[in-house]
Amino acid sequence: MTREDVVQGLIDYFRTEQWRRMLDVLEYQHPRDAHLHLHVDGCIDITSLDQVLTSYFNTWGWPPIRAINHMVMDDDMYVLHGIGPLGKPNWDLFCHWNPDAALVSAAGREGGCNLLLWGRHFMEEWYTEFDFRSVGLQEEQAVRDYFQTEHWETGLALAANRELVTHIHINVKTSVSPDVFERIALEDLKRRGWSIDWSYPTIYRPHGEELRKLGSEGPMAGYLTKVVFLAREPVQVPVDLAWKFDPNVIMAEDRSPRLRDDRPGYDAFLTSELHSMEKAHPWFKLTEQELQTVAEALSQRHNRARAWQWAD
Repeated sequence: MTREDVVQGLIDYFRTEQWRRMLDVLEYQHPRDAHLHLHVDGCIDITSLDQVLTSYFNTWGWPPIRAINHMVMDDDMYVLHGIGPLGKPNWDLFCHWNPDAALVSAAGREGGCNLLLWGRHFMEEWYTEFDFRSVGLQEEQAVRDYFQTEHWETGLALAANRELVTHIHINVKTSVSPDVFERIALEDLKRRGWSIDWSYPTIYRPHGEELRKLGSEGPMAGYLTKVVFLAREPVQVPVDLAWKFDPNVIMAEDRSPRLRDDRPGYDAFLTSELHSMEKAHPWFKLTEQELQTVAEALSQRHNRARAWQWAD
């Protein structure tokens, strides 16, 4: 592909059915009640696509309210993580390396789908699968005790270390409802000086070898559960408290393998892995002029779409 082909292919993506469905979901879902995954294939480098999306949402009047988080799953896939347009749900974009396309809809990358939504109603149904214990004063104190542990404090320190870590899951096991420990976690974060825009529950799934290790089948097989805390201070980063149900434990560190075997208690995505991914393939980095060309084309398309809506 020539550079002109790549730029035009990137512009064309924003008229695809997948992207139109994505905008519909963002338009009508409450930001505190939903989380989305969008899967694409392409060769646009992570910084360029971040810049394009930021410009796009600024044009729509939905400017991202925090910096978009850059992370990788492996050398063939990066994630623009924690994309938060103003007043819209938080969502993640997974870009799978494809040297033959600028940016196109991915084919069935996650449970046979390329656009997934988990809302509050879905999570309430999901929780019915767990026999959470009743919580009295003793159980609540045990939960509060967890948030004074070295495991929790180390996880927060890692989340704030942007030079080392791009994203982290703090892994726990518990038998209490996440509604309980989400509330207590928010109290603890406030006490520590963390500013949280909001928090929400969602699910996530490993990929590749990590998913196969779980040994499950079906479209919802292998999913794990977490509560996401969208931090603004001291760093603009999602902090994920990822939990597994254990009827014998009120709340404690979980050192069993999840996404990463080599980091017991945490799934930490490292800055060094981001650098490795960027070097593994010739990702296409847009010049300032090419970024301007894309921005102008998408702005014109936005204005035509708005005019059509008003005329209708």
